[in-house]
Amino acid sequence: MWMRNGLILAATLGLASGCPTPGRGNPDAGGAHDSGSRTDDAGTDSGTPPDDAGTPPDGGMAARCVGYDPNRLVFWGDLHAHTEYSLDAASFGTPTDPAGAYGFAQGRTVQLSPLKGVPRSASIDRPLDFVAMTDHSEFLGQTAGSGGSKMAAWTKIQEAAAQANDSTSACKFTSLIAYEWSGKVGGTWIHRNVVFGSDVVPEIAADSVTYPTPQKLWAQLDATCLGGAGCSALVIPHNANYSMGLQYLVPDSVSVQEATTRAKYELLTEVYQHKGSSECEVGVGGTTDPLCQFEQQFPIDCTQAPDQGGGYCKAGNFIRNGLRRGLELQTTMSVNPLKMGIVGATDNHNATPGHVDKATYVGQAGSQDADVLDRTDPTKRFAFQSQGGITGVWAEQNDRHNIYQALSRREVYATSGPRIPVRFFGGFALPSDLCSRANLAEVAYQSGVPMGGDLPAPPSAGAKPGFVVWAQKDPGSARQKSVGLQRIQIIKGWSDSAGVSQEKVVDVIGSGSDGATLNPATCATTGGQAELCSMWTDIAFDPTEHAFYYARVLEEKSCTVHQYDCNSITPASARPASCSDGKLTLVDQDRAWSSPIWSSP
Repeated sequence: MWMRNGLILAATLGLASGCPTPGRGNPDAGGAHDSGSRTDDAGTDSGTPPDDAGTPPDGGMAARCVGYDPNRLVFWGDLHAHTEYSLDAASFGTPTDPAGAYGFAQGRTVQLSPLKGVPRSASIDRPLDFVAMTDHSEFLGQTAGSGGSKMAAWTKIQEAAAQANDSTSACKFTSLIAYEWSGKVGGTWIHRNVVFGSDVVPEIAADSVTYPTPQKLWAQLDATCLGGAGCSALVIPHNANYSMGLQYLVPDSVSVQEATTRAKYELLTEVYQHKGSSECEVGVGGTTDPLCQFEQQFPIDCTQAPDQGGGYCKAGNFIRNGLRRGLELQTTMSVNPLKMGIVGATDNHNATPGHVDKATYVGQAGSQDADVLDRTDPTKRFAFQSQGGITGVWAEQNDRHNIYQALSRREVYATSGPRIPVRFFGGFALPSDLCSRANLAEVAYQSGVPMGGDLPAPPSAGAKPGFVVWAQKDPGSARQKSVGLQRIQIIKGWSDSAGVSQEKVVDVIGSGSDGATLNPATCATTGGQAELCSMWTDIAFDPTEHAFYYARVLEEKSCTVHQYDCNSITPASARPASCSDGKLTLVDQDRAWSSPIWSSP
């Protein structure tokens, strides 16, 4: 057991500042705390910081925002949401444009499509810090109010982002210009979001009709963005779980040039959104991790029927397998085209970015899932969907430059909705008592690398890397219940001497049996930790192997949107059979996934 001064802890871990950024208050310092230090089996800690260790860079920017912090603050955002400018959202009756969506993200109420003629509206009580609105580039300009042409709609998207972006020293909100490229291969999705780092963007948003493959999208960005001063872009694959194995499929025959181009653009990938999780699946690529069975969009047992569903059990559908595939390719060609950080998003089509409050869930697709009876009917298209996720980034301040730089260096992570602050560092010189230090972040930056980074070369033969992972529970809000933390795991993947990738999951602190309770009738929870921190040393580390490590932070069990939906149907006798027959997942564990830290020979 351990406790630290709450104000000092919050400041040094990047949770409190003078910057009045919405939705980024000081988490509740009360409640239980736990910490620990573990090795893989047995072993020693990593050592002390080197004399020449540096502090985190500020990207060359002056400290102009109120509350600037060189040890970085956590900011919350959504990198994937749609407005009436997207043809599908418009067909669902969504009435809100990008300007309105940015307003929603900052706390304003927006109108939704009506339900059987009855008006609906939505708002969030914890505004976001940053948003990228990603309307589909296909058919852009063909919806009412979008300008009448693709060029006009793209201009209006840029204007809405410019108006929403706070360029004052308060730095309350950051907008990122973006769009979705909705490519397909024979009807199978290989969708990607394109996010720009400034207001210098191509003259047109590339669509999958004109640029039908990822390779042609990258080439278009090479020609229209990277060729001009001030333009930068990230391409973020998403919904790999829908891709029939294509999203992370990179063949052995891939050229070094193509692999390098992919690695240049696709620095991130989306692990979770309202259409499910793409982390991993039991039975795919040798995975036995039971916690992969979280918000799986397709109820398929891949251990019994690996070919069922026409490709839903293929390794290319899941990020963990994609990360492993990247190591295999790096072993043979010295380039890792799948070196991806992890982000989360809603992908909602209501123009409500960041609307992840389960208790006020209204669906994700306008009129298509507005009715709770449709959402609880397993035969309906939208029955197995969820509230979606969000992205946390660690940045010195909340402006476009620093948010984009955090995304580019992969110092970002995803959650399935809760605002769980997570720090993850690795290195050969992290102090063994780091969890008890008030200046954990400062020391960790000096003596290690954060999530998204690369371990340095071992300082000596036999040296083993250590990792520190820290998390604090979401304090909740008037609408969003606060749920205690259960445990933290580290997932390691590596390419063995034969060039075949392997994986293992390590519980570094906490367990699945800690006495926490959940009342499904009210969705009230008890128990869990307010804070967890632990050191872990990989005594099995082999400096000749390529490897990655990422952290997974688990909350205690809580109600899913399906349980909230079922509870909202009264009297109880009116509830459909799916509220009790097991066809819908009513209880699950929300979580956070860090971006990996990599190791290379």
